[in-house]
Amino acid sequence: MNKPKRTIEELLERMSENNKKASIAKLESDKQGRFLLDPANPHHVEWFENDKAYE
Repeated sequence: MNKPKRTIEELLERMSENNKKASIAKLESDKQGRFLLDPANPHHVEWFENDKAYE
């Protein structure tokens, strides 16, 4: 199965359309620009549980 070839412009347009459909949560940040995560939010829990992996 061959996928049709697309130009970069077509791919960027398609990505833009997909981004508009996605609901992306905006995170608050502190004065140093660090994201403030909420340990009660299930979407943020993975970051808390894996904190040592990102040090």
